[in-house]
Amino acid sequence: MKFVNGNWINFYYDGLGTLLKRKLSTNEVWTYNDDLITKNGKVYQLNHDEGRVTYNDTTDKWVYEYDYRNQQGNLRLSFRDSLVAGKPPVITQIDERDPTGVALSGLNYSNKNKNNFGFIDRETFAETG
Repeated sequence: MKFVNGNWINFYYDGLGTLLKRKLSTNEVWTYNDDLITKNGKVYQLNHDEGRVTYNDTTDKWVYEYDYRNQQGNLRLSFRDSLVAGKPPVITQIDERDPTGVALSGLNYSNKNKNNFGFIDRETFAETG
């Protein structure tokens, strides 16, 4: 798929239609192996039933994130443990959308490692909007 600005993105699927990899013109490569997603050869996230697990480079530990989703499966809020005893959970992402899936301006928040599985629990590609 080629975009107006000259950038491109290629999607690779298996015979059953399962996404295996996407490669961007920026040399960024994402691979998908069941619930494990890697970005440029490093683990980006591991999905689980209640959210995902990400790797924290600072603490050299895996961190569980939990999702609050509405009845349609849309992500509303993600949070994780504060990693400090006695402190409240830390909000890692807020995803507010209208009923058609358009992000509501000024109401959303995300840390650097955004969960791309927001609207109806499908992955949103930042490159295509």
